[in-house]
Amino acid sequence: MVAVTRQQVKDMKSNGDNVLLVNVLPAEQFRLKRIPGSVSAPVEGDDFVERVEQKAGSRDRKIIVYSAKRSCDASAQAAQRLEEAGFTGVHRFEGGLGDWLLNGERVESGALNEL
Repeated sequence: MVAVTRQQVKDMKSNGDNVLLVNVLPAEQFRLKRIPGSVSAPVEGDDFVERVEQKAGSRDRKIIVYSAKRSCDASAQAAQRLEEAGFTGVHRFEGGLGDWLLNGERVESGALNEL
């Protein structure tokens, strides 16, 4: 697992990298606010790995997982589960949604992009 910053997330998204941005919080929180273009795959779900693999299309695709904020360990759990399942391009946005919002970045809301 590679830790990435908010700027690195923005760069990967804008550079056209084939990156899958995954919000690992419960679906209710995903619907309230999320980073644009992200998908929902709650880490507490038994089918978390399968849901991410379905959307990623490959265990070699670059995946960025994020949760609420630095002190929330959901993204660390998600990264660990994906690596244990054989995903090779796992990144963790440690600052999460809190860092994104704190820096005035745009967010989305609603029930889009759920896995």
